[in-house]
Amino acid sequence: MSDATPIVSIITPVYNSEAFINKAMDSVQDQTYPHWELLVVMDAGTTDRSPILVQQRAKEDPRIR
Repeated sequence: MSDATPIVSIITPVYNSEAFINKAMDSVQDQTYPHWELLVVMDAGTTDRSPILVQQRAKEDPRIR
């Protein structure tokens, strides 16, 4: 058993969520517990700017993947 701080994994499925994805990522980043990772699962059929928005945010915060 290790003494490492537990990481909370948040899994967010995304399909054409351009209108909501920034607010969802803001909500995760605003949590007081800092040891988390946000795993965004992009639906292959997404046709809006959701992937671009997630990629931009992932560049700013390595906990977003």
